Amino acid sequence: MTKSITLGGKGSSLTSAAVFQNANRLAEVRIDSSLIDKLSSSSSSSPSAAKKNQNHELSRYQISFPDFITLEESRASMVVLLNKLILSGVVIRPRLVDLFAEILNLGIGEGRGGLEVGEIEVTDEERRVIESCLGTMDGICGILDHEATELVGVIDAVAALSCEAVKADVTGFGSLDLGDGFSVKSEAAVGRDLRVLLNGSKLVGKVEVGAVLDVPSVHGSLREAVKTMHSKARVEFNSGVRGGKEGNWQAWSIVLMPLAMTLRYLGESSLGRGKLNLGSIAGGGASMSLQGLLEEEIANANEKLVDGFKSVSDAALFKKHAKFLHTVNGLLSLVRRAISLEMVTA
Repeated sequence: MTKSITLGGKGSSLTSAAVFQNANRLAEVRIDSSLIDKLSSSSSSSPSAAKKNQNHELSRYQISFPDFITLEESRASMVVLLNKLILSGVVIRPRLVDLFAEILNLGIGEGRGGLEVGEIEVTDEERRVIESCLGTMDGICGILDHEATELVGVIDAVAALSCEAVKADVTGFGSLDLGDGFSVKSEAAVGRDLRVLLNGSKLVGKVEVGAVLDVPSVHGSLREAVKTMHSKARVEFNSGVRGGKEGNWQAWSIVLMPLAMTLRYLGESSLGRGKLNLGSIAGGGASMSLQGLLEEEIANANEKLVDGFKSVSDAALFKKHAKFLHTVNGLLSLVRRAISLEMVTA
């Protein structure tokens, strides 16, 4: 049975998980019937709306996305755009809301289908809302929020496997929360979780490993960055349009630059442990051949991480808004690859 995301209903809100699900064609968009009735009533009974319908013709408008934007990212942006149209406070024609929902629901549950919007007819007010939303591509932040949250739930367990693989000294994890009020809560929480994961393990040892010692700091920073991003996404996705044609760009960049920096260090730290894991492997023949392949993969992943972060920095520096979000999303994908390599080597 296909999942559905309800927009426009009383008390309904758009979550990052819902954005991700529709962007990947895992859930369809459903418009609450009460909203359609409300929009129909507003369009016909409002004096200002009636005047506009009489004196102002609809104009043709082409919705388009930059060439570098992926299908997933464009779909996510359309979901957020639809919700912001609903919440905009301007007179929106029911037909436009239905049209966007129909476009987003093409190929749902079948793992196929593009995003064919083409030219549409819009009023001046509808055009302003659309241009503001597409100026920032907020929907990409929904993908980032969802996938980064999922990553937080995995990385501690993978790091624990590496601790065992290299027989690392993990006693330091117990000294992160001294109870004196001066500990970093997120780091202390990571330390506690790692102690639980490694409780009773006979494989950890007494080897001091830098790539292990920095786990609480790096993983704790990611938890903080994701928490901030999640709060921001919840507000932005469920509020009307803010800012001009470029939307609320500055607010997003302030939230996402720390995330990008943390992702870079997370990826480097994870690849460092992966390399150490390979060094602990004993054997020959086929195992040595596999080890060589993994070493090459780790080296390539490291280079891509550096290039990925440079792309993020350049996009932020020159205020290329959509490019910035796209490159942060790409950096997250590279980090996920790094984590998978660490898990394989552990």
